[in-house]
Amino acid sequence: MTLGIEGGPFDGREITVPVGEHGRPAGEQVLDGARYVLRMWGVAPHPEADWHYCHVPQQDGL
Repeated sequence: MTLGIEGGPFDGREITVPVGEHGRPAGEQVLDGARYVLRMWGVAPHPEADWHYCHVPQQDGL
């Protein structure tokens, strides 16, 4: 499955990931140290609703 990436250093790119038994890709990806979590884009049943990875900024001190 190929998904879009939103935010962070990989903003606007796409990533191809395997799909698990439940029909969705992994809930989190770390790309070159940047953390991304799986989110729904748009609102189902809108025809353009789809999954994407959203950047999670690193918080200092955590």
